Amino acid sequence: VLQSAVANATHNHELMTADLLVHDLVIDEGFKMKRWNPVSRGMAHPIIKRTSHVTVVLKEVDGKETKEKKTKTKSKKADIETLTTDEHIRREAERVTDEAADKKKETTAGAAGRPQNKSESTSSKIKTAQQGGDKAKTHRRKSMSDS
Repeated sequence: VLQSAVANATHNHELMTADLLVHDLVIDEGFKMKRWNPVSRGMAHPIIKRTSHVTVVLKEVDGKETKEKKTKTKSKKADIETLTTDEHIRREAERVTDEAADKKKETTAGAAGRPQNKSESTSSKIKTAQQGGDKAKTHRRKSMSDS
């Protein structure tokens, strides 16, 4: 698509390829073809073949703008921090231990016997009532060998 846009710009508007810059690139949803795939027992599963519309907008640039953009990219590269593999592993280990400590705090807060909010307590009561009450009481049965 990009090569087609460049070819159209050079042929129709007589622009130089070196002066072109991608200004905007938009991919929109196109139409959908709906088909069916036959499966066993006389059934069929739907297949949706999706399409898309790709729009490329090119812009002609001067030499001044390209120089400004080059200096901006250099400053961004200077802001990027480089890490050694050992330092990356150390930071990752610290992050994992911090997450584990946060989970432990959450579980100890919830294990104090009281739920964290009212909606959890009401939903758990409703769920146990729908399942036939307390499972420990409902499933106490003597084995057949004991009788």
